[in-house]
Amino acid sequence: MRQTISAFLIVLAFAPRLLFSQLLFDGVETLHMQDTGMLTAGALDLAGHFYTASTVNVKMQPGETGIAGLFPAGDPVLSKYAPDGTLLWRREFPGNVARICDMIVTPDQQLIVTGGYVDSFRLAPGWVLPGDFWNSSFFIARIDEEGQILWIHTDVSDLPEDRIGWTMTASASEVFVSGMYDGIYSSLRRYGFDGTLQAEMVVDIRTISQMSLDEEGRLYAVGTASPGAFFNNMTVPEPDPFTGYVNYIARLDTAFQVQWIRVHKYITFDEHPKGAVFNGRPLLLSNDFEEDQGVAPAYRLKTYSAEGDLLRSDSVRGNALIPDYLHFYMKPFCDQLLLEYPTPEGFAVKSYGADYQDTVLLEGSNGFFYDSYPFICSNAEKAVFGSNFRNAQFSIGTTVLHNDNLPWPRQFALHFSCENTSTGTDAPAEVAGWQLFPNPATSEVYLKNSRTAQPFPVEIELMDVTGKIYRKGRTQVGTGISLEHIPNGMYLLHIQNQHESILLKGIKQ
Repeated sequence: MRQTISAFLIVLAFAPRLLFSQLLFDGVETLHMQDTGMLTAGALDLAGHFYTASTVNVKMQPGETGIAGLFPAGDPVLSKYAPDGTLLWRREFPGNVARICDMIVTPDQQLIVTGGYVDSFRLAPGWVLPGDFWNSSFFIARIDEEGQILWIHTDVSDLPEDRIGWTMTASASEVFVSGMYDGIYSSLRRYGFDGTLQAEMVVDIRTISQMSLDEEGRLYAVGTASPGAFFNNMTVPEPDPFTGYVNYIARLDTAFQVQWIRVHKYITFDEHPKGAVFNGRPLLLSNDFEEDQGVAPAYRLKTYSAEGDLLRSDSVRGNALIPDYLHFYMKPFCDQLLLEYPTPEGFAVKSYGADYQDTVLLEGSNGFFYDSYPFICSNAEKAVFGSNFRNAQFSIGTTVLHNDNLPWPRQFALHFSCENTSTGTDAPAEVAGWQLFPNPATSEVYLKNSRTAQPFPVEIELMDVTGKIYRKGRTQVGTGISLEHIPNGMYLLHIQNQHESILLKGIKQ
């Protein structure tokens, strides 16, 4: 059963302590939020709480110090909104030159954030983390549901001149973090959710711009590198004909041993490819020079097998020498792949199905997105794309957004809802390889994934059609799930891992 995506518009602006909505057109609505600073990261938990990270009181411009890599930097702000839009808490950390670059929700629904800061990091009166005035210090921290810092780990290093920052992905028990180190290298780290640093490696790779994990725990990294550079135990291949830099995708194990690398031609290091795992296959979205394209690059979406075989290459848009070349992102959602990309006029968002047929969901025009680093976060029912625009007005369809904060940017976001997941009786019995068996069942049911025979952990919620939860927690795929106490008739099983959020329908008799 194919699920469909509906789009809504969220405008993030200084407003009361509530996300309030206003219908605009074709199911698009605006929601207004607390801060006027730069939106830098976002996350959604299973219950629908929306976390945002912003930078207010920006204190520098690129190039003013040796910390150009951290721009936009200032006072970081963390906010949490309830599913109904109520602002539950807001934590501002004043007196800093810092930025939160990425955030994720852990399986137990707490928050991990990462980013960088210059000089020292003032977290609270009397709580100041040391750093270096000229260099950026890395940080990673865990935040509980009330916004309190449970632990924080820091290390001093240079963030890059191209301002990529740090990025994360997580398994059921660990978080992987990557970013630039000393301006020309990349750092890979693996942490336990308790803050223990389990592994660390610095590699001769220009950028690691995104990481992702498949269902069997294989780690994929994408970024840019010089041909012949050493990615730990493996050399980056040279393209034919030779180019000075390449966009790459690599598969690693959890000890950061490289298993394969595939490259595509590019001429410099300032592109930041994006990666994802969709339908069990790793993806690379990058701006490449191909043989038949002459001197003009093109954004192409490449699909690989887990063994590194190139299965297909789809053009997202051609002649991609455009100002906002960093402004693209992708994430699986609602059995489809959401992909945001820059256009000559602004940006667009499209969805890809399992057959890679694409549908443009909406387009924006007259937008200027300089120094904006977009994100997409999701749960089973909704996804949010967030970014900023710097010009006086920006159009999405017939809707015109105005920026009264010039020369600073205005935040905006797009809210996508997944139909047929929030209404229980419409939930399918099989989705994207996930299946319950036996179905109907009497006392116990098993969760099966046709894409792999290997067991792996997932978070589940077992509920009846009214939404009453009978069982919640972590289980292994292939392990029996008791149906004790749940009434006969239809029941729902919500499945969540780092890649997917699925709702399945079963029958107890």
